[in-house]
Amino acid sequence: MDLKKQLQIAQDFLNRGKIIDAKKSFNKILKKFPTNVDILNVLASIELKQNQRDNALSYLKKSLLINPNQPMMLFNIAVCQIEEKNFLDSLESINKAIKILPNTSNFYFTKAKAFFGLEDFKSAEENYLKTIELDDKFELAYLNLAHLYNIKTDFDSAIEVLQKLIKLNPSFVEAHYNLAISFDNKKKFDKAIYHYEKVINFDNSNLKAHYNLSILLLYTGSFEKGWREFEYRWNEIAKPDFTNLIPEYINLNKNKNKNLLLWGEQGIGDQILYSSMIQDLYFEGDLTIALDKRLIKIYENSFEKIQFIDLKNIENINNYDEQLAIGSLGKFLRKTRESFKNQKKSFLKSNQQRTKYYRDALNKENKIICGVAWKSKNNVIGHFKSIDLELLLPIFETFPFKFVDLQYGETISERDSLENKYKIKIHNFDELDKFNDLDGLFSLIDACDLIVTSSNVTAHIAGALGKKTFLFIPYSFGAAWYWHDDNFIGWYPSVRIFRQTIQGCWDQPIQNICEEIKNFNTINF
Repeated sequence: MDLKKQLQIAQDFLNRGKIIDAKKSFNKILKKFPTNVDILNVLASIELKQNQRDNALSYLKKSLLINPNQPMMLFNIAVCQIEEKNFLDSLESINKAIKILPNTSNFYFTKAKAFFGLEDFKSAEENYLKTIELDDKFELAYLNLAHLYNIKTDFDSAIEVLQKLIKLNPSFVEAHYNLAISFDNKKKFDKAIYHYEKVINFDNSNLKAHYNLSILLLYTGSFEKGWREFEYRWNEIAKPDFTNLIPEYINLNKNKNKNLLLWGEQGIGDQILYSSMIQDLYFEGDLTIALDKRLIKIYENSFEKIQFIDLKNIENINNYDEQLAIGSLGKFLRKTRESFKNQKKSFLKSNQQRTKYYRDALNKENKIICGVAWKSKNNVIGHFKSIDLELLLPIFETFPFKFVDLQYGETISERDSLENKYKIKIHNFDELDKFNDLDGLFSLIDACDLIVTSSNVTAHIAGALGKKTFLFIPYSFGAAWYWHDDNFIGWYPSVRIFRQTIQGCWDQPIQNICEEIKNFNTINF
């Protein structure tokens, strides 16, 4: 059988989607014609479609050894190397391709992506711009360039690029989505909402747009619509399996003689925040609340006539008539700002015996006791919310307080550095596991007179206990929706919010906290 006939058979397998047979046929031909670059390149494309990048690279490199002047093969190799995060190798490959075909927009786009992977944003920007210069309709180049500007917090440039892209393609969903993010970062919320709604109009199944819209609506106080959109969060967060076994609680007024399972969602802070609504839940049947087990003792001490169980170990699920995620209480109970008017200053109680132990241990010098926490452990946005301990020096040096470490995780090196350099001591109870022993952490926080904290679980605990709390939060990135943009404090009446005026700069909020603390004894929380 001649080569032409063999290639026809192999190609026929490929056209009919018989990938395994196609690969076998092409490899059989390759054994007879090992230097045929066309066969090598076809096999490489098959492997790429199957996401077998290593195999694809092997074929592509063999092809280039036979004929090194194949710019498209160099380009494909560069693409594979980027996907494998071999960015330096990718740059070498794509630069060779550019030498052969110097004015190919795809090549510069790939080069930009390699520089972006190396976090060389200046070079990435130059190459995205070069891509657009060569092809002013290259939509992904605009999109990626805007993403780069957003990362650099150059939101104005991101908006400008995305608006150009939308002029090219008014129905480009990703462009509207990213423009909404850019306007959100600029705190131009009306425009951000407009573009999220544009995305939804074009593609109602875009669950990320629904979810992001919900967060923005809740952040700006449009609660009723925000809670409706908030139900789309289950695209971002997995629902527990048991929710498929019993119906969802959907009617607040029809609850007589029902057994309701209310279950905690997301992290400790979220569960505490949403549980602030329990006080307004009128339920005539039996109410069971499943929470992180570290919270159970605290909640049993704080609420009567409610059973609390471990969220990860729910037994006899069929004993419940209905179930509801605790965050979904908002659509029933927090539809307007007015609905927060009866929010209790404190709704959780600490173990008073342990609280007295910590208070006695800290109060020997008869000083005001100030608890401090300064970091968030969130893997995605934690660094935006966290602050170097030394940046709190204006507080430490101005006020003769007894400072106490409330920060979970390892902090000894930071505390030692502060004491060695500035003679400022932050007391720590080494025996308290602040991550696992939340009963103890609640008591330690309750033993303090005031709290200074970043946006982390300490803020939620302090707010739930009704402690006077000075909370510093970032300007945009990392600012949780429930610390509303106008500093509305309906969730925790004892918390005061101090927001960055410039992304990443903590000078102003720390200065403002100092001014507020000077009036500590007269502040009406």
